[in-house]
Amino acid sequence: ENSQNNNELCAATIDTPIGELITLGSSKHIYLLQILHIESISLQLKRLTDQTKSYITCGRTKPIELLERELKEYFNGSLKVFTTPIQMVGTTFQIRVWNGLRNIPFGEQISYAQLAENVKAAGPKSSASAPVRAVGTANGANRMIIIIPCHRLKMDRWINKIAVVTGASSGIGAAIAMDLVKAGIHVVGLARRVERVIELQQQIPSTCNGKLYAVRCDITIESDIKSAFNWVEKTLGGVDILVNNAGIMNQVNLVDENNSDAIRSTIETNLMGPAICTREAFHSMRKRGIDGHIFMINSTSGHKVYYLVGQTASMNIYPTTKFGITAMTEVLRQEFQSFGTKIKITSISPGATKTEIFTQEILDKFPGLPLLQSEDVSAALMYALGTPPHVQVHELTIRPKNIPLCNENLQMGDDTEDQPPSPISKKPKLSDDHLIDKDTLTEVALKRNRMDDSPNPYTVAVDLDFDDLMSDRDICKCAKQLLWVYTINRKSPMPLHLHYTGLKPGGAIQQTLQRNDGYQNWDIKITENSFMTTFNPEKIVYLTSDSDNVLTELDKESVYIIGGLVDHNHHKGLCLKRAEEKGLRTARLPLAEHISIKTRAVLTIVHVFDILLKVSQGQSWQNALIDVLPSRKGAKPIEESVKESGNS
Repeated sequence: ENSQNNNELCAATIDTPIGELITLGSSKHIYLLQILHIESISLQLKRLTDQTKSYITCGRTKPIELLERELKEYFNGSLKVFTTPIQMVGTTFQIRVWNGLRNIPFGEQISYAQLAENVKAAGPKSSASAPVRAVGTANGANRMIIIIPCHRLKMDRWINKIAVVTGASSGIGAAIAMDLVKAGIHVVGLARRVERVIELQQQIPSTCNGKLYAVRCDITIESDIKSAFNWVEKTLGGVDILVNNAGIMNQVNLVDENNSDAIRSTIETNLMGPAICTREAFHSMRKRGIDGHIFMINSTSGHKVYYLVGQTASMNIYPTTKFGITAMTEVLRQEFQSFGTKIKITSISPGATKTEIFTQEILDKFPGLPLLQSEDVSAALMYALGTPPHVQVHELTIRPKNIPLCNENLQMGDDTEDQPPSPISKKPKLSDDHLIDKDTLTEVALKRNRMDDSPNPYTVAVDLDFDDLMSDRDICKCAKQLLWVYTINRKSPMPLHLHYTGLKPGGAIQQTLQRNDGYQNWDIKITENSFMTTFNPEKIVYLTSDSDNVLTELDKESVYIIGGLVDHNHHKGLCLKRAEEKGLRTARLPLAEHISIKTRAVLTIVHVFDILLKVSQGQSWQNALIDVLPSRKGAKPIEESVKESGNS
């Protein structure tokens, strides 16, 4: 709390279909509504507090509570106009543009040029394009998404342009082709099964201005690709947008005998095809002086190799090719710049998506696995395509909402309860119809986001004084959970003040952590000392599911201790016994007060920490519990369970 900043702004998170949003509000107004996990969020918070001479605390004000209700109504389709009072902080012109955006009716879109005319952006000496650029810049400075609906601006500069979409016969490719046509873009759908693209033509609404052309092309055959692009140039004039979507997943181990054909076909489809298509599109754009846009439909498997418990080698060459796409995208970006062009390139990395690439055999092994729809991926692409000319989206990673913690790493074995997921980025997009996650914190931004600078006033420690009570297997699980706790705290724009206490030098946990080189540099307070000497015992609250006391709200003056004991009930009640022997306060999380669950109420270190983090940022206990608990626990709001019991 800076002595020069006298105004208090409360920060809270709101869970929505597009992921977590963060909002800042006073007792009278909302000042910010933004995606929680975007690169610029820390900078936006700092600029806003500087401009308003405010400091941030965690909590909920009446405007925040009203906003939460209205967002819920907006997403379920019952609200079209927000009444939540807002305070726009910006220049006179920016505020004029933002009010112009608010005046666009729900479900409608206007062009940048029309908005510029509406807000009288043109000055007496301005060029024809200056008003549009000014409006675009003001739009980019908007800190209140959805309420100030920047997603209602048309992509008018792409109308009547030519897009080439590979693999347009089904799934993601078909969804992208349809959305582009609806936006007034003429689409050339390349596919081996060209008859499916012809069938897709029949589904295009008669009101669409765009056209869909069907061209047979096998992207593993270079002559097919060249022939297709030659046809586009001679018939339509050239390519303005390229979507490298076609891909396959062959079920084969890398070390299987006689697997060369399967490996080769995957590489040719997933790597060589996009490389050749991009080469042809680049030359088409460059010789016509077109600032085009190229998309790589990548995968989360292009950023991390997942371990699929119980899955027979079906992805081993697939992530290899997708990692190649990640690298290829950045190499191409550098090459485009070196040639002096302004051609954009964007990688879109969806998680598991319901397409033909996920066979029923694969899905049967992961029952209940949340899946994206092809339309979700298309919506992400349309978002990136619609950004102003001066904005380039490098990477969009989207995943299904409400993935259980165990499924986030797709680990379906018996030990999933204590297996933390691997760190996965989330990224969002805005539109009245499809709202998905975009831009996560980059490594550079994360390194600047120090725990000591966090406005979050709460302190949590993990007690690691259990080395001698755990098996080697449980020690490994504990270390993995410590890594994940650190990761989710580091990725939060408002991290908790986190301590690991009782880490014995040379102990089993410390030796296991040492395998992760550099853990000593984690942005955590790590000490071999007990939490009893690290903190004032009068402030300590030891969290254990065996306690009779219920934690109803977080206290800034208290220190919350999580027992770092992974034991599968071999030492049930030990944490409570130790705490009581030391005369400490104890508490349990309010599970029974807010939710009903099918299984036992014992949570992992990761679960407890993640719940505390969400609540510390203003989320309700009920929402935090339902968000964090794995779906197999069957967590439901207590009101629903009572209602179901009454009906039965």
